[in-house]
Amino acid sequence: MTNIFPSRRAPVPREQRPLKVLLVDDDMLLLRTTQRLLARDGYDVVTCGSGAEALIRVAAHAFDVVISDLDMPLIGGLKLLRALREREPELPVLLMTGRPEVESAASAIEHGALQYLIKPVAPERLVQAIEAAAHARRQHTVVDSPDAREESWTTRAIVRPDGSLFGHELRSTCERGPSDFSRLAAHLQELAHDAPLPCFIRHQTLDFAQAPHPALGPLANRIVIQLSDLSLSTLDDARHQAARLRQLGFRLCLDQLGTGYGTLTTFTALEPEFVKLAPSLVTDIHLSATKQKVVASLITLAHEMEQSVIADGLLAEEDKATLVVLGCQLLQGPLVGAEAALLSH
Repeated sequence: MTNIFPSRRAPVPREQRPLKVLLVDDDMLLLRTTQRLLARDGYDVVTCGSGAEALIRVAAHAFDVVISDLDMPLIGGLKLLRALREREPELPVLLMTGRPEVESAASAIEHGALQYLIKPVAPERLVQAIEAAAHARRQHTVVDSPDAREESWTTRAIVRPDGSLFGHELRSTCERGPSDFSRLAAHLQELAHDAPLPCFIRHQTLDFAQAPHPALGPLANRIVIQLSDLSLSTLDDARHQAARLRQLGFRLCLDQLGTGYGTLTTFTALEPEFVKLAPSLVTDIHLSATKQKVVASLITLAHEMEQSVIADGLLAEEDKATLVVLGCQLLQGPLVGAEAALLSH
């Protein structure tokens, strides 16, 4: 794709300041109204009336969240989204439309829109979406320095629809993935209980096989490598590394299906044994026919490829019931199990 950004200055680090939101819409009345509402809630809002102007703004200033209308002339929401993904893959983008269609929703998900909002968007719903987007970005900020505090671990349950425990997700304070493999092996043994349940280990690359601790080898059949923020050099290389990991006994899970790095391209290249639906697709799915159609399509595709689907970020019983009806096999989130700290060894 042709780079339609002007040259960009160095990004400004976020300190103690209001969230800076770029609001893009060719409806001037809606633009002004939404700006006033968000400013009243304490956001620093910059507005522009076209996708072209938005690209100039993003090139010149650092934003925490971009909210764009889908249907605009010349550079619409999807084209703007693709351009932003090339330049700033971690910048959260929310798309709004008054004409929801399954095709546009699927395209938005494929290119990494964090949320797909249907107009008119209630002010409290928009604020919730902005805060969720900002939180997601902070969660994926890598802080991994030599003098970082000692690595600690938390665990989250993954359950079946009937509430029975399927497995655990282990997460370390090192955002790229575990660094203390001796402690990881000890935690895996600790979580064995009466049966060797699967343990999902979050990692950002496919080089998990280079883990420098021999204790992981005998445990490989219990480890599911949960790939997050994945950057692929080539699809052929990704397929090769995925095959090598499986030869060692590991299984793969593609995290956040429905966001920028959990794309259908990655999904088909890696053919993971598990996929996790992004929380943005899970939240309020019982209220959105469009989300239900998109998720139903993803679940059908996964089942045809003999993959298990995990709905992540589950908060409401109504969403759980909808996902189970759609065929989701596994559930995760505050509704079914809170995050808990693991003791150090």
